[in-house]
Amino acid sequence: MNKKIRGAKKKVLEGITFDSHLEAACYRELKSAGIEFEYNSNTYEIFPGVRLNKVNFIESKVKNRGYHQYFNKKGEKLKLTAVKYTPDFVIKSIDDTPIFIETKGRANDVYPYKRRMFFKKLEDDNTIKEAYFFEPKTVKQVKESIEQIKLILNVNRDNSPT
Repeated sequence: MNKKIRGAKKKVLEGITFDSHLEAACYRELKSAGIEFEYNSNTYEIFPGVRLNKVNFIESKVKNRGYHQYFNKKGEKLKLTAVKYTPDFVIKSIDDTPIFIETKGRANDVYPYKRRMFFKKLEDDNTIKEAYFFEPKTVKQVKESIEQIKLILNVNRDNSPT
């Protein structure tokens, strides 16, 4: 269903429209910390789309008006679209360890499932050794997360070949 988050108000900062004040605060804090990052630019397919071949999707109509099998406009069975996830912020360390920040004041009904599928995708990805995922829920937690990220980035910087 992916309901809109209650209480979230859009915030415009430096010409960028953020989904919430918490996202804007995270953006501001990352910039002031001098951390290079990307905002809402990496979308991951966490569950592939599929054409229904074996499954016949039949829905009962309202008010007992019978049943209806779903087909697309060409008369083919339905194709379920892929499920995608876009983290708020992505930071790459020197050794390409991805660091994700997902600011969440309140999660919608779909987010916990998408997060699980995203974690599974990261676990199955043989190109990365490890990843970090931060989920601050307040501005204070954003600041604490950024302090942790600075430590991670410094550790990676110290271990990099010179």
